[in-house]
Amino acid sequence: MRMYSMGGGMDMGLGGQATLVLNANHPLVKFVTENKEDTHTSMICKQLYDLAMIAHKPLNPEEMTAFVQRSNEIMMLLTKWIFTGLFPCFSSICLGRRISLF
Repeated sequence: MRMYSMGGGMDMGLGGQATLVLNANHPLVKFVTENKEDTHTSMICKQLYDLAMIAHKPLNPEEMTAFVQRSNEIMMLLTKWIFTGLFPCFSSICLGRRISLF
């Protein structure tokens, strides 16, 4: 696991500073570390960060709006990828065929 300090005046009710712990073996974390220049890396980082924050406290209205907009954008990308065949395993699911993902 890797730990990153999240300072900068953010108070999560934990004394003014918190630590974000990422599982370095998680596929999304691997994607981020291996694809730093990808057009979607920033969006994935923001989504991971907001998900971690939501686990500790509610987001403020502006943060929640950005989170929902980003979630919708991610779902639109997935839909595009599914129906263009870029994710064949998901395409099979969408076509009604049962397959094992594990």
